Amino acid sequence: MKLFFTNPTEGSHTSVIAAASPDVRKNAEVYKGAYLEPVGKLTAPSKVAQNAELSHELWATVETFLSSVGLN
Repeated sequence: MKLFFTNPTEGSHTSVIAAASPDVRKNAEVYKGAYLEPVGKLTAPSKVAQNAELSHELWATVETFLSSVGLN
């Protein structure tokens, strides 16, 4: 399973870079909505990640769930 999963410390590296890197701050428009995989490297999202229909379905599913638990 190590091939697909990392421990929480390693898994947080990309988020920390996105939140704290001076390069990200200086070039915010370049990094906005971008994928940083492997850690810190700009990468194009997959075709599935760019699928507008799936994104709308995900949004609707999350809204439905949040409403069902009283958070929306």
